[in-house]
Amino acid sequence: MSMDPAAALDKLRAGNARFLAGERNGHAPDFDQMKAGQAPFAAVLGCADSRVPAEIIFNQSFGDIFTVRVAGNVATATQIGSLDFAVEQLGCCLIVILGHSQCGAVKACLGANEKPSTEAGEPHINHVLEAILPGIAGTGDIESAVTANVHFQVKTLLEESTVIAKRVAEGKILVVGAEFDLATGEVTFFI
Repeated sequence: MSMDPAAALDKLRAGNARFLAGERNGHAPDFDQMKAGQAPFAAVLGCADSRVPAEIIFNQSFGDIFTVRVAGNVATATQIGSLDFAVEQLGCCLIVILGHSQCGAVKACLGANEKPSTEAGEPHINHVLEAILPGIAGTGDIESAVTANVHFQVKTLLEESTVIAKRVAEGKILVVGAEFDLATGEVTFFI
């Protein structure tokens, strides 16, 4: 699907408005079309929190959004590679880094002055926490830390992905941060 990045962002905003109004996407999946391939208009790097499914909160259908989910919506090598794929191979013109209120991964980092604990059984969790800590330094509460983490992950993505940075510079894609409010269901975009 060839779409202007601003139109793609408008489509997600409208979808969230429908979600807030209680409307649910009633589109039945077209399995024949899906067998032929995918053509999502947007990619979302969101938190793995089960309460934040991008397709639902943006009221989109099967195949509309290429979703990458990981605790803390961190832009690490694997996630960046997935987003590069979404842009290069699938033609996504919009990337949204989607955090959410009361994020457990961000909460786990608050108050940590050093690297997270390296107790037995936690080294993989620490990879996630270490990707969040630099972005939330100096924040004192969960809400400011969540917002700071989203901004930091956008910055990380643009610094680490030459594919995405080049397309942004050319005006071919848009990368924005956003936050989902668990209490209201509203998505606030940071642009």
